[in-house]
Amino acid sequence: MLKVAEEAGEAAAALIGVSGQNPRKGTSHTTTDLAAELCDVIMAASVALATVVPDPQEVLEQHLGRLYLRSLKAGASPLDAPGTGLDRAAWAASLPKVVASGSMLFADGEGRTLLVRQSHRGSERTVWNAPGGGIEEGESPAQGARREALEEIGLDVLPGRLLMVDWCRRDGDRPPLAQYLYDGGTLSAEQIARIRLQPGEIAEYGFFDLEGARERLAPGAFGRLTRALAVRDGLEALQDLEDGLAR
Repeated sequence: MLKVAEEAGEAAAALIGVSGQNPRKGTSHTTTDLAAELCDVIMAASVALATVVPDPQEVLEQHLGRLYLRSLKAGASPLDAPGTGLDRAAWAASLPKVVASGSMLFADGEGRTLLVRQSHRGSERTVWNAPGGGIEEGESPAQGARREALEEIGLDVLPGRLLMVDWCRRDGDRPPLAQYLYDGGTLSAEQIARIRLQPGEIAEYGFFDLEGARERLAPGAFGRLTRALAVRDGLEALQDLEDGLAR
């Protein structure tokens, strides 16, 4: 840290020398000298950062990304195209944010749909849904759907074909949401007997026909369900929805 301060002092002296502000020495440095001293400051600070921070590259990239976003808000022109290294990190930090979720559509032997009631949400009209949730870092939508089903109902089922993708516009502070719904197939009596609900997250579950599902689901969620069922039953092709409605 003392070396950083020393190099900064030498850079300041070089600036004074370039501008001739020292009445005794006059112009004592060139712009090349000043550039070299500034590079020494950068190198000393980089060594210090690498010494005291566990992941210096990630810290530096994140910091540059924040500075880039601040510059955009202040009116600076955006980067024309992504580069490499730190320039690319700044570009990536400026990209629009989108949330993604993966869910699975399960049925029982009577063709009724499995819905779970989440215990951490709001009104009765918004707590019921198919097992699923947000995708974590490094997961594909199908992997996230499988993990969420295992966590919420205790069944590890390989997701079948994709039935529906629903693009939901921004809702307050929540970014736009891309929801993926996969076919989980028909659960056997033995699988249903093994259902175990996630403590603190899932309050209850049930198998419902369309009328029962309509009473429990929000309109958008019910729209996704009906179209996904039509795809599963071979009546429609893969559904590309926006806010639960066909485009």
